[in-house]
Amino acid sequence: MALTETELAAKITGLNDSRTADNLQLAMWTALFYYYITTYDEEVSRIWPQPFKKVGKILFLITRYSQIPQLFIWLSWFLPSRGPWSLKGCIVLFQLGTALEVLSIGCAEVSFWICLYALLEGKRKYFAIIVLVWLGFFIPIQTIQWMGFATYIAIEPGPFDRAYGYSCRYANTPGAQAAKYELVTLYMALARTILFMIASVVVIFVRYRRRNSLLTVIRREGGMYYICSSLVLFFACVIRTPGFPVENPYISRTVIKVLRNLAQYIFAERLLLQMQKTVYKTIRAQTAMSTLVFDDDNVPKTEKTVDHELSGLSGRTVHS
Repeated sequence: MALTETELAAKITGLNDSRTADNLQLAMWTALFYYYITTYDEEVSRIWPQPFKKVGKILFLITRYSQIPQLFIWLSWFLPSRGPWSLKGCIVLFQLGTALEVLSIGCAEVSFWICLYALLEGKRKYFAIIVLVWLGFFIPIQTIQWMGFATYIAIEPGPFDRAYGYSCRYANTPGAQAAKYELVTLYMALARTILFMIASVVVIFVRYRRRNSLLTVIRREGGMYYICSSLVLFFACVIRTPGFPVENPYISRTVIKVLRNLAQYIFAERLLLQMQKTVYKTIRAQTAMSTLVFDDDNVPKTEKTVDHELSGLSGRTVHS
């Protein structure tokens, strides 16, 4: 059946938007893997010697290496790969890619919550509170998010899609509320980010009176991460709010997602690398770090330093 001029123009616009979004995603993967290559020597020297039971090593490796299968899945289902995927295969790729993304983002987020736990001197009562708060956000967010994902179905690519080389196309089931589910999860993620940022600021300024290497790392990497995440999530919520004028919602959402993913992955890994570099011998947070996150016995002796900058913790003199 021949398309009208209006339908043809809409189809071409949609395909051009898809290509633009693909290029944005490709730029994100390029930047991310460039960062991985340029920090590979640090990974080998600082992360690999750590015992596998250390949380820091587990979080770092999952955050980094879960990106490789994600990239291949994305290349298979989104780029014009002309792959021989059936409708069922497209759905499996979508679900697998989504699960890997949830895993990697979750590990990146946990890295910063562990920093808060360390700043609270690794006490069990704080650990229980942090875990409960994190799960209180994580479980509802993932539940609602997967409710939205469940509304997606694979559809046969049209002639224009096939001409471009796309083998998988997706659509929402009729009457689905995917947009509402997504908006709710974004607002919840924004609330979680702001809550954690406020808690971290309060802990740093109330419990620690002077700057030291631990606080410098957390302020720099953690601060940049949460400032970027807060801004990105805020704009993501705004552009998805019903009635808000957005010229091209699809491209805007893609830009937001690209920026958010880059901030999450890069700053989380930088935080873990910088934490491993820093050895704190004068505060109790060192105990939590060395027993839970990293083992400082694997740090070269020439790099082990005693941090004498911190002479007061909550008004007390600290003895090494």
